[in-house]
Amino acid sequence: MVSPSLEDSRSIEDPPVGGPTRWIFRALLVAVLVHTTAVALWVGPPNLIKAEVGTDRLAAYIDPFFDQSWSIFAPVPKRGSSVLEVRAMLPDGEVSEWVAVTEGENELVRYSLTPGRMSIASRRVATTLTNASSRLSTAQAEVVARDWTDTDSLRSALLAAAGADAAAADLYLQGDTAAVAYATLTARTRWDDVDQVQYRTRRQMVREYADRGDEPVQVLDWVVGGWRSAASVSPVAVEQFADHLDDIGVTP
Repeated sequence: MVSPSLEDSRSIEDPPVGGPTRWIFRALLVAVLVHTTAVALWVGPPNLIKAEVGTDRLAAYIDPFFDQSWSIFAPVPKRGSSVLEVRAMLPDGEVSEWVAVTEGENELVRYSLTPGRMSIASRRVATTLTNASSRLSTAQAEVVARDWTDTDSLRSALLAAAGADAAAADLYLQGDTAAVAYATLTARTRWDDVDQVQYRTRRQMVREYADRGDEPVQVLDWVVGGWRSAASVSPVAVEQFADHLDDIGVTP
């Protein structure tokens, strides 16, 4: 009896190439990729690919079995969008117009899958301020509306105000410091030599998707901080910030 050769053993043991298993695997892989792409487009921000595919087409696939609720990603989803505007006291004593910086930054995010961190800089500052403002007492709100030349004096006044909330005061001061720095960089880029800046913020509420188109969206009143001494910023920082302002359409 002749024993099988090594090559014969390999040919007997090796699984057949191809076959239905491989085709099933490929089909499943394609299905997973298509599904993942569809879900990513659905939950992602507006972009050219999403617009090309069509929101209605995506909704028809996602609803109701693959619907992605924001409660999955955020226990307390945001229901509003905060905006920041800044202005300055010019060297001749005139007050500049309000500069709507958040509006320009929003355009950097639109249709962008990978927006830079600076594209939401003013919105983050505005969100901090509006969140903190809602927690301030009436007396504290009057304090932040007054003019201040230094942060220490502002903080002392906030803590001494009736019904003071120390945590809200500290949160507001974080936003105030950032807003003053943002306003100073904007002012130094546009008008060069300024000593005082001012900011204002407000929030536009976002209605539920099911209620879209019914009532006008609720826009809260402006929260206006008093005049603040301009922050200390370097010429290099001003030069670099000028590129950001150019990107959002704010030119001298």
